[in-house]
Amino acid sequence: NNARSTTTTTTTFTTTIASMAGKSEKAASKGKTTAAKGEKSEKSAAAATKIEKPASKDEKSVDKKKKTSKSAAVDAGDFPRGGSNGLTPLEFREVSRQAEREVLFSDGVTGGGSASKKKRRVADDASEKKAPKKTKKKSAGEPGAADVDDGALLDDDRLCPVEVLSFKRLTKGALVLGCISAIRDLELLVSLPNGLVGVVPITSISTELTALVEKAAATAEDSDKDSADEDSDNDDDNDAMDVDSSETSDDPLDLKLRFFIGQYVKCVVSELSDAHSSANATKQKKGKSFSRIELTLMPEEINDRFDSDDMCEGLIMTASVKSVEDRGYVLNTGISTDRVAAFLPTDDARAWLERWMPHATELRVGQLVEAVVTKVTDDRRSLRLTINPATVAQATAKDTFKTMASVQPGQLVPATVLKVWDRGLSLRFMGFYDCSASLSGLGLAGARDSEDVKKKYDLGDIVNVRVLYVSLTTAAKTVIVSTLPHVVALQPRPALTGFELPLAARLATGNDSTGAIADHSAAAKRAPTDSGLWPIPYGTVLDDCVVLNSVGNTGVVLQIPGAASVCAFATAGNLVEEGQDVPLLQKHAGPFHIGSHHRARVTGYDAIDATVRVSLRPSVVDQQFLTINDVLPGVAISGVVKCLKENGAEITISPTVQGFVHKQHLSDAHLKHPELQFAPGKKVTCRVLKVMYEKGSVILTCRKSLVQSKLPVVTGFTEAEGAVPGAVAIAVVERAVSGGTVVSFYQGARGYIATAAAGAKLPEVGQAIKCRILSTDQSKRRIWASLNVDLDVPMSEVLEQAKPAPRTAAYSTDVSQVSIGDLVSGVVVKIAEPYITLRLDGSDLCASVTFGHLSDQRGAILDKAIARVKPGAAIKDLVVVSVTGKGGRVTVSAKPALVKAARAGCIASSASEVTKGKTLVGWITGTTNFGAFVAFPGSVSALASLDMLADRFVSSPADLFYADQTVVALVVSVEETENDRKVRVSLKSSAVDLAATGCIGPAEFLLEYFDELEGASGSELLSQIGAQTLVSVKQKHPYGLVVSPVEDDSSALADASSGFVTIDQAKERIDECKEDVVVAACVLDVDPEKSIVDYSLRSVLVPMSASLEAANKASKASDKKKASAALTKALADYAKKTEAWRKSLSAACEKKTATQL
Repeated sequence: NNARSTTTTTTTFTTTIASMAGKSEKAASKGKTTAAKGEKSEKSAAAATKIEKPASKDEKSVDKKKKTSKSAAVDAGDFPRGGSNGLTPLEFREVSRQAEREVLFSDGVTGGGSASKKKRRVADDASEKKAPKKTKKKSAGEPGAADVDDGALLDDDRLCPVEVLSFKRLTKGALVLGCISAIRDLELLVSLPNGLVGVVPITSISTELTALVEKAAATAEDSDKDSADEDSDNDDDNDAMDVDSSETSDDPLDLKLRFFIGQYVKCVVSELSDAHSSANATKQKKGKSFSRIELTLMPEEINDRFDSDDMCEGLIMTASVKSVEDRGYVLNTGISTDRVAAFLPTDDARAWLERWMPHATELRVGQLVEAVVTKVTDDRRSLRLTINPATVAQATAKDTFKTMASVQPGQLVPATVLKVWDRGLSLRFMGFYDCSASLSGLGLAGARDSEDVKKKYDLGDIVNVRVLYVSLTTAAKTVIVSTLPHVVALQPRPALTGFELPLAARLATGNDSTGAIADHSAAAKRAPTDSGLWPIPYGTVLDDCVVLNSVGNTGVVLQIPGAASVCAFATAGNLVEEGQDVPLLQKHAGPFHIGSHHRARVTGYDAIDATVRVSLRPSVVDQQFLTINDVLPGVAISGVVKCLKENGAEITISPTVQGFVHKQHLSDAHLKHPELQFAPGKKVTCRVLKVMYEKGSVILTCRKSLVQSKLPVVTGFTEAEGAVPGAVAIAVVERAVSGGTVVSFYQGARGYIATAAAGAKLPEVGQAIKCRILSTDQSKRRIWASLNVDLDVPMSEVLEQAKPAPRTAAYSTDVSQVSIGDLVSGVVVKIAEPYITLRLDGSDLCASVTFGHLSDQRGAILDKAIARVKPGAAIKDLVVVSVTGKGGRVTVSAKPALVKAARAGCIASSASEVTKGKTLVGWITGTTNFGAFVAFPGSVSALASLDMLADRFVSSPADLFYADQTVVALVVSVEETENDRKVRVSLKSSAVDLAATGCIGPAEFLLEYFDELEGASGSELLSQIGAQTLVSVKQKHPYGLVVSPVEDDSSALADASSGFVTIDQAKERIDECKEDVVVAACVLDVDPEKSIVDYSLRSVLVPMSASLEAANKASKASDKKKASAALTKALADYAKKTEAWRKSLSAACEKKTATQL
């Protein structure tokens, strides 16, 4: 509180103490009290008399009255005899409560409402004050008469108004009770009261779990490398049979191992992102709300304000598992004021696990629990807790909280009804703390006025409520409670819906009194009106819903047919189509009056309020694919292209469902220009390959072989899912393994085709094929198939043909068969990025090569080289760079520079051969801020410091070098110690002489670049660079010429789609270049992928232009044979000249190399 609030509170508090002291004296004079108490009461009464007399004479002396009251109170109560102020504990509590209310609630409302609302509320209070005069007073024998103070019940100004939680009323730091509605990989979705939904990141759950996440992130790179090595060690036969890669081991950080759908958790509001923020400005223009509520479950945040003096038995606390011990668990409560040790016995935890997580055997470190304090010892420094579901659901605090900061969501307390409003109830618990419950929290969403509420709750009733929301960050302290049975009992509603149905949210309590989880399959087969299935699944269409009530202009409450205990709510925006004006919601008039009937569709579920969210929009009710649950695998659907990305296309299936087509499934053939066929807004026909319900992803295919197929769709491993032995189905080749091929069907189902069944030639990866299902095994999730689809062939004969071939012999571990620097060849067995596993020819050794060692180049050339490597492909030019005796591991490289060095015998096969002054071929293994690390064959590592990287200053080595880059290094120093050998090298071009390697010439890397470029493209166009040919001018522009090869050109250039000549390359003959004129040109550069050629018309580059053009004119004039012969002779003469030039250039290079040596 600020200084003004503190002064006001002190003045009011002392004034009220004096007034109450007068009442205390009158009460004491009537009964039998001690002399000491009577004496204190007389002094208090005298002080009160002095205070009250001026007030009765003149109302304008308020300020003077306050000063006199303060001094009188100090005189009477600062040093009372016996250390008492003359008030009983109940009177003192009432005085404190009244003083606080006069300061915080002097306006009678909370949250800064409008003036009209204040006037209306004051008028309501005035009318309610008159009502008790006509009401008969309760007798002493009626329930609640002895516990409720009549004066407190009649003073409406001090009552807590009914609060309805909304995004605007949420405050950062507030505590709220939520129910987990969805579990994702890195976050939790939590259902909050009144339809709000919050997000909890994985790093905001517990400090222990955050530490595990950080540790996993720090070791991710090493783990990936180790796992790749282990994968390459696996036997290929096991890999061949493990066709279902969807089954993976449990992830220790998997949130599904620590939480369950329907679990109640305490949350702290950590961040509120309004829909009107700049980040959501674009989305807001579309009329949609994207407000985000970020929560934290950290015990340190939840219990931060808790007063340790209020620690008592029956208190529900949030704690996380700190460690697992022999007889229980050490818990972290997060209380910072004192070191509180909390312990949870194993037996108490076992009951919770059996009830909610029967698949788990123990709690995990970092797991969050809501526990009840069963024993407090050692001055509140040692706690014994339990999470037994029955105990937690019935636990109430044994002692009264001394401060409001100790009130937390989830606590069960008995509360007294102080006021019945048409919007809910005002209550008080522990005789001091005021709270409120809205209609949705009372289960009376259909109540139309206060009379309907009084049918269930009356003034003075004592009811058990559970705290939902506590906000102490604003001037108006807010506590919201609920009396809903499932919230009071901390039981999730059956079959939670709204986020991950029907696969993930299957937790059903049913009507079992023992509290056991109902059978999932049984729950799925229940009738729609079965109480065990409600609330109904997301997307269900309700044909006849009746309006029960209208909640102002917010929305309407509807009654679902056949479900008396469940109601639905539709917001005003979901009553009409988007863009239309929402009609005025009236109870007895208009299209949505009470009693009107409508069709609705379920769009969500509020787990806390047990309210089904529906939409009455016709477009939503009649929409075919409202949610991902409406999309079935294998179904052909139509969609609209949203955008084309590098890895595929996004397809809009419906306004609420998006799909994705991977680039391999855009077409059966490779598309040179996919942007034409998949332009945004274009309609396409697809087929659903896979639906990942938990992740909300739909994978589609646009391949005609799959979309137009009439064959049965296989979506699983049972006959009901299409896997019928003998049936012919279509599948896609996923990968080739030793002994066969793995194919994929729909919904992730995979099959295996043995080599014998595949025939002599295996299908290519990515090819769509027809196969015949031979047998299935649902327990092992396997399908065996054959490429023999002839239905006339008996099944027995097909099974005989499909017998698997004999297993390939295991890898040899005798590494003595190879040495470092040996040239070998092998066959690709397995590809697991970034490693390629090979079986070496002649030795059966297992070898591996990384992607970066397939070429000396990078970028498109390396990508093309990687794309050419497929299982079963042979790689000839390999050099052994390391040999490990343990496990028989051999590492090879396909870098042309290393291969040339091996052929020339210039590779150092051991560390002892790496000596000072040698120039060796190596590769970069990594960079740091002080240099770059270079590796050589034989597992030799060296360091090139910053001053040895280049002839210029290098501030960041990562800007100049990359991993696996081929380099030539000069050894400048070798330092040998007892346990280490430090090698320093230089990469400076001025210090490194390529000829000193004995295998690399001056232009070797440049020539190699063009060789690899030609090999990577797989096109003959690159071989035409430098060739002279005839082109026809198609268009003439100020910036150049658009040309194309002549029609009768038999060279590879005839395949080029177009060519271009810049104005600089055509200015010598620009005047004679007109449309359809044929001129001689020289090929400067080509783009094989786009089939574009750059030409030049410069005479120095086209010395044969006259001969070529003359031959072309002769061919048009008369004899084509004569012209062709002349052209052939001219080209032959030019070829001879070119060859002579090349020989002279080669001789010059050899002479220079010899001179350098």
